Amino acid sequence: MIDIHAHILPGIDDGPTTMREAVEMLRAAEQSGVRKIVATPHFNPMYRWFNYRSDQLDALYQELCREAKSNGLSIEIYPGMEIRASDEVPELLSANRLQPYHDTRYLLVEFDNWESEQWCKKILNTLVSSGFIPVIAHPERYEFVLDKPWMVYDWLEAGCEIQLTKASILGRFGGLIQDISNDFLEREWVSFVASDAHGVDHRTPEMKSAYDFLSKYYSSDYATKLLHDNPQKLLLGQPLEKG
Repeated sequence: MIDIHAHILPGIDDGPTTMREAVEMLRAAEQSGVRKIVATPHFNPMYRWFNYRSDQLDALYQELCREAKSNGLSIEIYPGMEIRASDEVPELLSANRLQPYHDTRYLLVEFDNWESEQWCKKILNTLVSSGFIPVIAHPERYEFVLDKPWMVYDWLEAGCEIQLTKASILGRFGGLIQDISNDFLEREWVSFVASDAHGVDHRTPEMKSAYDFLSKYYSSDYATKLLHDNPQKLLLGQPLEKG
């Protein structure tokens, strides 16, 4: 499996606080069957997570890669970022201050619960027209999507991709979010399922439970598409399989 959304860089957002904890997260991911994982620290100035692309951020990423290897782990770590959508994001991307997935045109983008449908459409259209492919993080958890879940289809039609969270499909955020997640899965609106891992004891990087759930209630082929095939295409910058 390949996990495209995980907070594993230590000490820079609400993920692990120490390198030791970050390595343990990687160990848990690998033991559950994850072979590749993307480090997606928050870029969210509202919460004072100013994780711009920088030599310091790259040095932390490289240190985590070295620590994983020195601790006997073979999991491959890729660079990324969870980007809080704002009107400034297109300009920051143009200035190379934000990190797309592994230097592809794919971006992990998140919203806040109070956004308007019109504003989201505007910022996503701007990103797509600039040549990027927004991967919208956990839309099933946004209150404005719960009110109008059909807007997810409009995002797909505009050229975006959708990532659900493991905990959502397993019911750990409540029945309503699980129901919305299943609706999106049944309609095949989902491109990826990821851990959105933040620690070793809560919101963990374990992913076998997601594979087992998708295989049981949908199919092993669908599970493989969402947890391996599409993530692999993303890391290579290739178009995703549709339908």
